[in-house]
Amino acid sequence: LNIIHTQKSTFNNASIMIKIKAGSNYENQNNIGVAHLLEHLIINHNHYIISNYGAKVNAITTRDFCIIEVKILEHFIEQAIKYITQIFLDNNYVDSQVLTQKQIIKHEINLYKNSTQKILLQNTYKNLYPKSRMTILNTGEENHIDKVSLNDLINFKNNFYTTQNTVISIISNLDNNIIIHLLQKHLEQINNSSFKINNPIFNICEKPKYMVIGKNDNNLNIKIDFAGDTLNSNLKYNLKILSNLVNNHLVNKLKNQDHLVYNLNVQNYSSLNYGIFSIYTVSSDEQIINKIMNEISNINQNNFYQAKI
Repeated sequence: LNIIHTQKSTFNNASIMIKIKAGSNYENQNNIGVAHLLEHLIINHNHYIISNYGAKVNAITTRDFCIIEVKILEHFIEQAIKYITQIFLDNNYVDSQVLTQKQIIKHEINLYKNSTQKILLQNTYKNLYPKSRMTILNTGEENHIDKVSLNDLINFKNNFYTTQNTVISIISNLDNNIIIHLLQKHLEQINNSSFKINNPIFNICEKPKYMVIGKNDNNLNIKIDFAGDTLNSNLKYNLKILSNLVNNHLVNKLKNQDHLVYNLNVQNYSSLNYGIFSIYTVSSDEQIINKIMNEISNINQNNFYQAKI
């Protein structure tokens, strides 16, 4: 179990974040939606431990991780540590709790259906990473949620919510020795697991894919995506710098000079198992995709002289 404590003398509150390698990419065809549903279940199940101490809990399930953050007054930090300990230890869930969280997630899914950005991103995954878990919503669809059982949730938790898959990061004003004492007092109850995770396999399509969502007020929402690189690769730094340089070039040429786009953004995103280099823009010009690709083709080393880099 990796634990990081950052001591800040000006910090009156305590913040504890746990990051677990238990995102939706580790689901299989029989339990799609289990990762996000489990996150909902566990943060609410033992909330009584911190509910009377003014704590605030935020959580998110990504493709790679489940991330839970607890913010609490420093004086009550032990309650927060108790809370995160029970996330690992307590499996005493009941079907009624699961049903409640399923209904909440179904509302989330319906909200996504009308989101242009969500649709664009989903098309990105389908084109760049075909036949992978990423072709389906991170939450799963409603029919997937209905199929997830209490047993599925407990099995997924037992397999992935393990010490070697977890990092705990703490920020407080407390002395390191106090933090160590509190952690040893509670976290020693968590047993190590020998379960090993095999990283998901992605069949990457190397060619760029264009996603055009129908006209909105005579505007096109366009996303051009390329397969990027993972967090474990040094290439991610090159791609980050490149995204800034390409962004500046395209904004200057297509927006500021030619006035062809309303907004334009180039980003590189690197994750544990995948990466995406993307260009997003909104324009009324029917030929804007070709113009963007022409600009990219015309970029050469001379455009990116050393001062810019």
